[in-house]
Amino acid sequence: MSVMVDSQPALNMADLSSPDLWTRMAAENTCLAAGALSRAPLSDVAGDAAQPAEARWRAAMMLGELNDDRPASLLIDLSADPDHDTRQSAIWALGWLRCAEGFDSLLRVASNEREDEQVRFVAACSLVAVDTDRAERVLAELLLDAPDGVRRAARAALANLAERRVTSETSHHD
Repeated sequence: MSVMVDSQPALNMADLSSPDLWTRMAAENTCLAAGALSRAPLSDVAGDAAQPAEARWRAAMMLGELNDDRPASLLIDLSADPDHDTRQSAIWALGWLRCAEGFDSLLRVASNEREDEQVRFVAACSLVAVDTDRAERVLAELLLDAPDGVRRAARAALANLAERRVTSETSHHD
């Protein structure tokens, strides 16, 4: 799918899954340069299960990078997508956007013992990005009674938060 964007180069969504790295990178750069004008085509690709998986996860990730929360409901839906990479990218994008509407979906993923551990970790970190205080309480509760893999993701996200706080405090004292 190609979309001409005013005077910008055409957004060729098929290039998001090109076997050529430089073509994929150029497609991403074109989408990001087009900004909000690429939101609809990226949403179409991310939400279409018939599209190549690589194009879908790249589109979901870029929706977060656009800093436009209009595709939040799509990203929330994609946080339960059967494709691992699309799901993980949507979860990351929800955190990047600090999407409050996505908190409950992110919590479901972070606390799902059947979910891939890396995806649980990304969900836990996204929870912290969305609402640090609430996430800190919820993740601390998971440390007490969740299955081992869920506890590891919660512990890692809380350690990440603690490290960010130390780094922030250190940089304020310099």
